Amino acid sequence: MYKKIAILLAVIFIIGASGCSDKERPEKENPSSEDFFGQEQDTTPVKAVEVKDEAMLQSVWQDLLYDSITSIGNQESFASTSELSVETIAQYAFFRYQRDYGEEALELGEDQRKRIKESQILEISERYLDREELDFSKVSELDYSYLPDEKAFGYYMSIEEPTDYTENTAWGIRFDKLEQLSNGRYRATLVDYVDQEEALVETYWRYELGRREDGSWYFISGTKEHPDNHLVKIEGNYTEYTSIGGHETSGDSNFVAQLDENRALVVGQKKEENEYVSYLGVLNLKDMSMVTEIEIEVKYGVSWQDGQIIVKGTDAVVVLDDSLKQKQKIMLPIILKQAIDQGTTYDDSNNIVHFFRDYDISPDLQHFCYADEEGLKLLDAGSEEVLLLSKTLDLGYDLLPYSYYIDCHFVSGGNKILTAMSGYEELYDRYLYDLENMSGHLLKVGEYGYSAYLSEAGQLLIATSESNLMLYDLAKEEKRSLDTTEVKGAQEDISLMYADSGQFIAYATTEAETYTTYIHRIDTETDQIEANILKIEEASVNLIAVLNDGRVLAAYYRYPNEYGYILSTKEE
Repeated sequence: MYKKIAILLAVIFIIGASGCSDKERPEKENPSSEDFFGQEQDTTPVKAVEVKDEAMLQSVWQDLLYDSITSIGNQESFASTSELSVETIAQYAFFRYQRDYGEEALELGEDQRKRIKESQILEISERYLDREELDFSKVSELDYSYLPDEKAFGYYMSIEEPTDYTENTAWGIRFDKLEQLSNGRYRATLVDYVDQEEALVETYWRYELGRREDGSWYFISGTKEHPDNHLVKIEGNYTEYTSIGGHETSGDSNFVAQLDENRALVVGQKKEENEYVSYLGVLNLKDMSMVTEIEIEVKYGVSWQDGQIIVKGTDAVVVLDDSLKQKQKIMLPIILKQAIDQGTTYDDSNNIVHFFRDYDISPDLQHFCYADEEGLKLLDAGSEEVLLLSKTLDLGYDLLPYSYYIDCHFVSGGNKILTAMSGYEELYDRYLYDLENMSGHLLKVGEYGYSAYLSEAGQLLIATSESNLMLYDLAKEEKRSLDTTEVKGAQEDISLMYADSGQFIAYATTEAETYTTYIHRIDTETDQIEANILKIEEASVNLIAVLNDGRVLAAYYRYPNEYGYILSTKEE
């Protein structure tokens, strides 16, 4: 009732204020000291006194804060609980509901996920967040834990007893202190340190809390703070950028191809409200600004072929020019659309019944290649005739009965199809099919190759366990080896990137013990290896691109607030 009166008075005030000009509106000597009722506001600074009562500390920790670590704590700062996403609240409610009513209070679904109903989430939201309404229609389609038909969320997560408030948690996050504020509220602080010595703080969580007369706690707001520790160190000749095309989060923009000397095609995702939207952009390589950008579905990939951009979606293939203007739209054949819609399904024993992963379209836009449970297939775009090229490989193992064709690509000008073969926790092998000879064979890289990259020029690059790189020319079906035993970094922890021209290779190796990544460059025309052109310490590194002139673009990231892009300088 009081909320309704306050809202009504606020609306009356706003309507009244909008009806007079600034000249007509009377001035106040000290506007900041009065609220809109004309009453004096208390401008006294809020004081804090640390709480020492052990029973109260244990209560706020176990009854409210502990379960926030893997839910509310993962979200950024919020001025009020109305800013918390429904997904975050559902995760928090999943734990709190079982603490309040027991683990048996949530039903177990046939998929072995525990269900928490929307009504149960609302109950927890009102009790611990003082939030009475939730809009479940805003749950992201990317959140597969939400089951709209059941009006519930399903989680595999288990629940464990909370630690004592004085103890460290399994995540390294601990309860630092609780303060009573002079405004009647409380402030709880959680802390996570960079190292075991607790010399540097990685993250502070400061929650403003309310406490009811019955002693129960609830969240009011939260602030997440990351001190600037400046732990990342970079050595080498490079230019650093905070963003690519205005997208600051490291690794959000993926390099597709170099369009010309000064432009590149990039694809990525950006968050709009509670949804992620795919975008395609043309990047200015001189200053990393975005020349133009469009939102478009790119679920099955983007490629640059014969001077045009090919975007593969779930309903159609869209052909764009290099300024992202649409030239052509090709609706997918019905049989391919049915395979996409059906996806991969399993029987009660978790065996695959129907299979689908991806597809590709030939450079002349006349054929599709894809794989289903039967095997690798070629589809004529005009007649919609389907030809089974190679059956799914029967491995004969109980744990892994079949190897399926995945990651299908037309190569060698559309004359061949390259696929990967699925395996147990890693790829089994790679398979090359020649459409001119109508025959295919395994490349026999599965027994020693564990990292690969396919260039736009049709060169397949394989890193091997023998500390070298294997280069496959798929058109000529020739291979040669490059010895990389002298470069720094563990050979089993690497990433690869190939320039579109086929001349330069970027090769990154990482030393896990020192958390150091080394980036090397290889000129395939001379087989010269330039070792350690860049060295990045205390950060995860992701290769983004190798430009045709040999410059290497990489992203680095260290949680929570050290990230950026580095472009090696061109050697004169």
